[in-house]
Amino acid sequence: MERQFSILQTVVLAGFWALVVATLPLWIGGTSFPAVPFVEVLVHIPIWVDQSLLAALAIASLWTVWKQRRTAPRMLTVAFLVAMILLNQHRFQPWAYLTAVQLVVLSSKDHRLSFRLLRMVCVAVYLFSAISKVDHVFFHHLGERLVDTSFDLLGMNPHLMAVENKRWMVWALPLGEFLVGLGLCWPYSRQWAVGLAIVLHATLFTILGPFGLNHHVGVLMWNVLFAVEVVLLFGFKLPSDDEVEPETRGIFDRIAVAICALCCALPVFEITGSFDHWPAWSLYSDRREIVELLVENDEAVKLPGVLIRHLGPPQPFQSWRRLYLEQYSLDETRAPIYPEDRFQIAVAAQIVRDYDLGNEDGRIKLIVRELPNRRTGERTTAEYVGRKGIQESLQRFRLNTTARTLLRE
Repeated sequence: MERQFSILQTVVLAGFWALVVATLPLWIGGTSFPAVPFVEVLVHIPIWVDQSLLAALAIASLWTVWKQRRTAPRMLTVAFLVAMILLNQHRFQPWAYLTAVQLVVLSSKDHRLSFRLLRMVCVAVYLFSAISKVDHVFFHHLGERLVDTSFDLLGMNPHLMAVENKRWMVWALPLGEFLVGLGLCWPYSRQWAVGLAIVLHATLFTILGPFGLNHHVGVLMWNVLFAVEVVLLFGFKLPSDDEVEPETRGIFDRIAVAICALCCALPVFEITGSFDHWPAWSLYSDRREIVELLVENDEAVKLPGVLIRHLGPPQPFQSWRRLYLEQYSLDETRAPIYPEDRFQIAVAAQIVRDYDLGNEDGRIKLIVRELPNRRTGERTTAEYVGRKGIQESLQRFRLNTTARTLLRE
């Protein structure tokens, strides 16, 4: 299994670095987009620390590939990656999280155990991603858009199709993910499950690609990377217990099992709002909070050009203009915004502070739409007016909501 192990580890690291390059401003830091660490004690860490960690991460990754059998370089790579994520919640991208999990699991001395655990993680990704899409909002918004785009690519008019028929077609993605996840669980169904996974990822790539919805290159790259990893993980038969000598479980074997168990169990808590969406494998899903920062038209003149271009037009019969944080994130960091209200409210609050927007009781406001009801799609909406209101909205979070001010000095 040494060869399969070596290939998988190389693909994991090569794919990770391809995605880092695709989102390089996020990892180098120093952009105008606020960086919000996970803990408040890190808010005054200077930007050179991020850049030093990135260099150290690159060296550790090369060392890991060079010394395939050594555990130390692999764990150093994970340590540097975790440190970078702690400095900025935005870096907790699903592919970065998955890479950290994979490297920890690959640190087990028992390659067969590593493959078994990574297969479990892969199954969990598909199953939880499918469950996250069983939602009113997905079926009436993003899911319909995916179906419409697929018909456009086929040269057909999606508007000629009955709405009810279209809704049935929306089931294709979550059902496909669920079937792949289930099929990968048993040896006799793995061959068709791997084939279905390839078809699923190829279809998604086509729909999300430049001829479809034209999503960011990082989204497309991870889609391809995950398909390749599925083939590497499930494309061969693991040796049976009779074919290998039993080994005594070491500390890294136990750590690998524990990390795998957490990775597969923690997503359950996302349902109650106790765990973040991306590490719960809520992918290509609209099931998240929506944060809108609205600025009075007269206040908008204080914003620099990098933000002005992300302002929407004034709302009908009002002077409020929405600042689109999602597009701001893509332009500045080349990465989707972290889909947590905690992070997005912190970003909005830092923009207000940086550019002295509004006053204590008005001229700016924050609208927060909570998680939708799975059956009806209804959301609870809260409105926070003025700087005082925005600061109050931050008090309900346990994790840090203060941005690293030194990034803009």
